[in-house]
Amino acid sequence: MVEATTFSHLGERTERYGKIRLWGSLGFIAAVVGLGYALDVVPIAWLPWMVFALLAGVALFARFIPEAEVMPHAHDHISIWQLLRDPRIVVLVAACFLMAVAHGPYYSFYSIYLGEHGYSKSHIGWLWRWA
Repeated sequence: MVEATTFSHLGERTERYGKIRLWGSLGFIAAVVGLGYALDVVPIAWLPWMVFALLAGVALFARFIPEAEVMPHAHDHISIWQLLRDPRIVVLVAACFLMAVAHGPYYSFYSIYLGEHGYSKSHIGWLWRWA
C-alpha cells in the first residue's frame, strides 16, 4: 500500500521514486543502527518506548504530506466485501500475512540468538540494516 500511495503522489513524475526509496532505506538503516547503539547503553525495556517514539515521528511527519490527486477508476464502486470474495485478493492478502508472520519472529528471535552468543546490540543493529 505504501508503494501505491507513493506512486499516487508522484503522478507523472515516477522518476523520483528511486530517490524516495533511497531516503526510506537510509532512514531504516539509521533507525536500526541507532537503536542498536542506544540499546547498548539503556535497558532493553526501553525498546517499546523507542519504537513508539519512532512511530510517533512517522505519524507526525505524515501529517505534512499533501493529499494526492485521486484519479477515478472504473472499479471505484466495488465494495470491500466484493473484493474480499475475489480468490486472487484472498491469496494476495494471505501471502502478505504469511510473509509478515514468518519474518517478524525470524528477525526478532535471531536478534535474541545473536545477543545470547556475544554480539553487541550495536552489532545486531548493523546486521539489521540488511533486513
